[in-house]
Amino acid sequence: MAKKARRRKKDEEVESTPEETVEEEPQGKKGKKRDRSKDSSVIYKTGEMPKMRAGTGVARKLAIAISAAIAVIMLVFFIVLYIVISGALDKQIDAGGVVAAKLLAAPDYESWSIFYDLENRTGMSDEERAKSAFNGSRLARVLEMPSAMLNASVRDQTKGRIKQGSEITKEDIYWKKSGPEFIDGDVEVSYGILEVNKKNYKGRSYWAPVKDYQNKLVGYSNVVLSEDSIAESKVGLAITMLILTVVFIALGVVVAFFMGKKITSPIQTLIEDMTIVAGGDLTHHTTPHSQDEIGLLARTFDKMTKNLHEAQAKEIELAAQRHQMVVAQEVQSSLLPREIPQVKGYEIMAYHRSSREVDGNYYDVIQYPDGKLGILVAAASGKGVPAAMVMTMARSFFRALVNQAYGPAAMLREANRLLSPDLRAGMYVEVLMVLLDPSTHKVKLVSAGPTSLLRYAFADKKLQGIHAEGIALGFDKGPVFDKSLKEVELDLAPGDRLVLNTPAMFTVKNPEGVELGTIGFAKAVNKHATKNSDAFVNLVVNILDNYAGKDVDETDITFITVRREEV
Repeated sequence: MAKKARRRKKDEEVESTPEETVEEEPQGKKGKKRDRSKDSSVIYKTGEMPKMRAGTGVARKLAIAISAAIAVIMLVFFIVLYIVISGALDKQIDAGGVVAAKLLAAPDYESWSIFYDLENRTGMSDEERAKSAFNGSRLARVLEMPSAMLNASVRDQTKGRIKQGSEITKEDIYWKKSGPEFIDGDVEVSYGILEVNKKNYKGRSYWAPVKDYQNKLVGYSNVVLSEDSIAESKVGLAITMLILTVVFIALGVVVAFFMGKKITSPIQTLIEDMTIVAGGDLTHHTTPHSQDEIGLLARTFDKMTKNLHEAQAKEIELAAQRHQMVVAQEVQSSLLPREIPQVKGYEIMAYHRSSREVDGNYYDVIQYPDGKLGILVAAASGKGVPAAMVMTMARSFFRALVNQAYGPAAMLREANRLLSPDLRAGMYVEVLMVLLDPSTHKVKLVSAGPTSLLRYAFADKKLQGIHAEGIALGFDKGPVFDKSLKEVELDLAPGDRLVLNTPAMFTVKNPEGVELGTIGFAKAVNKHATKNSDAFVNLVVNILDNYAGKDVDETDITFITVRREEV
């Protein structure tokens, strides 16, 4: 019963990179396109480089940050320093007031009384006048102190008014405490208001005891310093310090911008290198200019560029290999017969499936002019395009020699003579071939390689491996090959089945990596040998796929089955 041959062929997907295009913006409810200038991701056209948006650069940001830090530090320093210096100035002023009060308290009280007694000065003795002149000169020197002094006088024990040292006309002078008060040694210091002829002046008052020769308290000396003059001094000090602070901040800003520019200069260089690389020049070399983090970034980017260049080269090579694989598959597909000749009383079916990596497996059924059928399977060594090209040459020779009515052994001898000179060392072709005579049901077997023919005897229900001696094509250019090749003849009884397969059938592996082997394949054939050829092929392939499991795409399957129909 004549049936069509079945073959499975995998589709090879050829990867291609579509050209990048700018994505069309969806329109909103009002028909306006969405503004993507604010989007975090932007699609650019092929070759288009992203441009820096308007904004503050890293150098300026760094300079601003450093300047702000300097400004804060200097302002804090100014405030702290002003507080410290202002406190020290207050202490110095208080120390000066204490010294002035003690200076006024140095002469005895009677001397001051005489000096102040202007009404009775005409009756003074020479000694009293001398004391008065001496005390007057001392008081005058005290009054010649800076204008910060509001008043200097000597009082009695009740701190009542006696006379002001510089007094020419009598004035009303009063002291009112209104601030803190403390004791510095034996000098009393207080803050308050000095009232002179009903005019108020803020000041600091210093009271020093005046004692006689017996160390008896007889009065007090008093010095009042102007708080406004002190405040003016502090304001002047603050202005001076503030000017210096501003100057230092300005210098810091200039230095910060200079350092920011200097520090970020390698980054700008790296950006330029990145722009060149992003433009497609993966051969560009990035040179690090420092040993810091920026230098490390430059070295890392340079290494990444080299890796990308290598990856690109490998991708190109891989694409070429993929193209070669497609070519090899096309070549291999073109080798296989489109239709298998069928003869009455026989079922002839073939199955071929290659793994992802194209092999050199091949089968053919050739119609001889006298009605005989040449049935063969062949396998070239290696994978990919080389194996496919070798098998192309071998097939061409097989087909040409069939037309010259060569027998199986003679055809292989002539094919070896033509093929071996063009094969390099290590390349060969294994062939298993039978010549079927449908009229006599006789078969001639020839084998150029170690693979045996499987014959299932329907009458005995036994599977037998039949081997004909011979070496593969390409190992020897003539004499040795010719002598090694032997033909074996056998008869086919009704129900008998022949299976011709390539060695790849035995190398099918399970997930654990264990090969199926000759025994495993023979068991699969023996299990379903009595089925019709259509079912037989499907069941054997299922056994092989179940054995391979998840690695089914890695298996190479090529075999032909010939069954004589039962009478």
